[in-house]
Amino acid sequence: MRKLHRRAAAKRRTNFASMSIELAITALLLVIFTVLGFDMLIVAWGYSILDSAARDAARAAASTNTPASGLNAAKQAAAAHRTDGFFVTQPSVTTTTP
Repeated sequence: MRKLHRRAAAKRRTNFASMSIELAITALLLVIFTVLGFDMLIVAWGYSILDSAARDAARAAASTNTPASGLNAAKQAAAAHRTDGFFVTQPSVTTTTP
């Protein structure tokens, strides 16, 4: 009789241990997927800001007559797109000379 009671108690402990391990693994995976989702959100937000800043800067530069005024207009158009400065930095316009 006592042997059956011990087996039942050991089985309950084994079930509780497996549930604890499953819960820990599930919680770890939930944290990993949450962090990955947040990272992908930041990447998509940065891409959207950069895309719209580049379009506006190109439009502003194309509407001027001289290269210097075009560069100035492009810089102003890019500066109009504000970011948080921590996750996504402020877009900027640079030039290269051949």
